[in-house]
Parts: sequence; structure tokens; C-alpha cells
Amino acid sequence: MAIALVVFIVYLIITLQKVGRVIDETENTVKTLTSDVNVTLHHTNELLARSMFLQMMSMSKLPLLIHFLLQ
Repeated sequence: MAIALVVFIVYLIITLQKVGRVIDETENTVKTLTSDVNVTLHHTNELLARSMFLQMMSMSKLPLLIHFLLQ
């Protein structure tokens, strides 16, 4: 009976160590993904700002273009 208990405890320790490594790897993966998402979000915001600027510039030139085309 005592041997079975020792075997069970050793098995439990090994299993918990594996679970700990999986949790560490998961934490690292989440950190990496979070960083990648933040970079992507920053680039997306820059692109949106540029496109909004271009749209505003286009809209401000539209009356002049219409006036030129209608002449």
C-alpha cells in the first residue's frame, strides 16, 4: 500500500510539473499575442488617421473641382 502511495505521489508531482510548464508557455504566448495585437492596433490607427486626412483633403477640394468641371 505504501509503495502505491509513493508511486501516486511521484506521478502527481510529475504531472503538476508538466501542467506548470504548460501554464508558463501559455502565459508567454498570451504576452506575445498581446504585443502583436498592440502593434497591429497602432498601425491600424495610423492608417485610419491618414485615410481620414486624405478624405478631408478630398472633400475640401471637391467644390473647386465641381466648379472647374462645370465651366
